[in-house]
Amino acid sequence: MRSTEGNLTSWSNIMTLHRTSCNGSLYDCGMEECITDSIDFDRICAITRSTIIPMTSLLCRPCDYSNCQVNVSLILNGLGSSIEGVFLSRITNFDDCVSSNSSEHEILECFGDAGNILGDDIVLSCSRKSTLKIYRSDWRFLFVSVIIVIAGGLGNTLVCLAVVLDRKLHNLTNYFLLSLAIADLLVSLFVMPMSAIPGFLGYWPLGIVWCNIYVTCDVLACSASIMHMCFISVGRYLGIRNPLRSRSTYTKRLVVLKITAVWLLALLTSSFITVLGLIDPINIMPETTTCVINNRIFFIFGSLIAFYIPMIIMVASYVLTIQLLRKKARFIAETSDDDFSLGRSIGRFVSKKSPYENTRSPRSFNGKVSRRILAANAIASKQKASKVLGLVFFTFVLCWAPFFALNTLFAACPNCFVPRHVTDTFLWLGYASSTINPIIYTIFNKTFRAAFIRLLKCK
Repeated sequence: MRSTEGNLTSWSNIMTLHRTSCNGSLYDCGMEECITDSIDFDRICAITRSTIIPMTSLLCRPCDYSNCQVNVSLILNGLGSSIEGVFLSRITNFDDCVSSNSSEHEILECFGDAGNILGDDIVLSCSRKSTLKIYRSDWRFLFVSVIIVIAGGLGNTLVCLAVVLDRKLHNLTNYFLLSLAIADLLVSLFVMPMSAIPGFLGYWPLGIVWCNIYVTCDVLACSASIMHMCFISVGRYLGIRNPLRSRSTYTKRLVVLKITAVWLLALLTSSFITVLGLIDPINIMPETTTCVINNRIFFIFGSLIAFYIPMIIMVASYVLTIQLLRKKARFIAETSDDDFSLGRSIGRFVSKKSPYENTRSPRSFNGKVSRRILAANAIASKQKASKVLGLVFFTFVLCWAPFFALNTLFAACPNCFVPRHVTDTFLWLGYASSTINPIIYTIFNKTFRAAFIRLLKCK
């Protein structure tokens, strides 16, 4: 964390928490329970185990929910990790709401033990503390993030312009690369700058609405990227396996439908986190100054849909493609050797014939050899293109695997603590994959490289 804290105890009191039977969101429970017991209690609270903060937290809101949209964090000690649920309480002299963009942040630290649990009531000894967080801006982080943002924005803009303006790049596979570049452009120009704000400041200053927009766009763009690669890998394998059938069925209309399906699937995946954030802000803001996904179910669901399943399909398709190309190359090499031996025999035979009799066989043989050479060149070209795409796939998986492994850890072990700098590093390593693709195209694809040079020279 890039912050220092100073605590000043301003009051202490005994607080009683009354357990309720409500199992809904904090907002819904507040609407139900606060109205029923409004005379005795003024707060609706939820005890949860955060996947981000390594402690039990009691997040409370006033019963008059509309007048205060911000969580007030109460830290519980000595109660164990098994106490969870929704509670009602009266918190004396604790009526002020905390501004979400303020660096001054108030907490209530409470102590209790198992002996203080009486039926549905938990008796706590609490101290109110004024906690001043002095955040230090991380200029090194800002420098690195700005370089990644500029490189990603410029590189993916060049890819989009090259595919649109250069006729040599007008093919159906490159239309998928164009859509992939648009997804990477969304990551570079919106998601990365939004993520850089808390990375630089040390806290999230924009509130719940922008937090929901940010995490939704993050999931949308990153899901779209890997789903594009999944569709490209499967389409390439089917095209090499059944070339004649693919030429007749692989039309622009089909490509547009596939690209639309990719974006709709990514939109569906991201909409779940949008809804979770609307149902309960804790799902995306476990603290008033922290904007991260904080839902175990989505950790599992999102990781499966957006990474693990597409990755398995992508890797399997790529392996099958390489095996198929090698098999075809081996077949052409073997038949070429047979044709060469046959050609030598034919040459010796026709040399003994008259000039008139020799005019047809050599031409027929030469035409056959030419077709073999063209087929071999086509296979070699496909192998090279597949290697470039394979490098794109490999770097994408390498960049995002640590982040999704961390998501899996949070889902399996909610109480495990991971340092903030580790989560930031893994997240930005994933973002960096959106910058790497244009670099790969430039190095390994002559057509893209030539198109980029012409664009940079304004030709």
